[in-house]
Amino acid sequence: MRALGERGLDTAAVPAAVEVSRPRDPGHGDYATSVALRVAKDTGVPALELADRLAGLLRAEDAIADAEAVPPGFVNLRLAAGEVDSVVREVLAAGSAYGGGTPADRDPAVDLSTVQYVHARLSSLLRNGVDFGLAPSTSDLRLLDHPTEVALARVIAGFPRAAAAPHRLPRHLADLAEAAQGHYENCRVLPQGDEEPGPPHAARLALCAAARQVLANGLALLGTTAPERM
Repeated sequence: MRALGERGLDTAAVPAAVEVSRPRDPGHGDYATSVALRVAKDTGVPALELADRLAGLLRAEDAIADAEAVPPGFVNLRLAAGEVDSVVREVLAAGSAYGGGTPADRDPAVDLSTVQYVHARLSSLLRNGVDFGLAPSTSDLRLLDHPTEVALARVIAGFPRAAAAPHRLPRHLADLAEAAQGHYENCRVLPQGDEEPGPPHAARLALCAAARQVLANGLALLGTTAPERM
């Protein structure tokens, strides 16, 4: 509304619900919105001009790392790395209630084996952490700033929206499984060699625990199992 109000335009043109979606190409950002295109029809202002104004306002928000206006009037967003902290805490606090959603009939043509495998792999990492005297900890989540850690948290944060649209849920779980694999394959979740267990490992285990919880929640909505071992 500020993008209109500061120009003396009617803020009533802003729809009650602003749709935000995940771009198919991750290079285009974490989320995108076409609200400027919708508003342009009622204000007579070029959509790209409105999108550019909106992007400028969003860049001033702490939760937004970057916002870019792209033709014909979309705004692409990237979340700030600090959002990892709040996402992990929210998931671990909510547990099986995170994301809500409605149970959906599973399409037998959709293969969820990779999603189940990643759930089992995350479960294994958490079990192995016990051998090192490690448990998931939210005390030092600020340490989670690797690109794969940030990417995983961003996909986790999109789960409630996917849970509200069952036809999108299998694709979202596949994206989450892929992001989780990227995390544990590129970051040392557990100590290696003579490395001493420390806060970074405990924080990464917390992220793994959050990802595992969301995978389990999604699989439950689809009426299938979340195996601990495979």
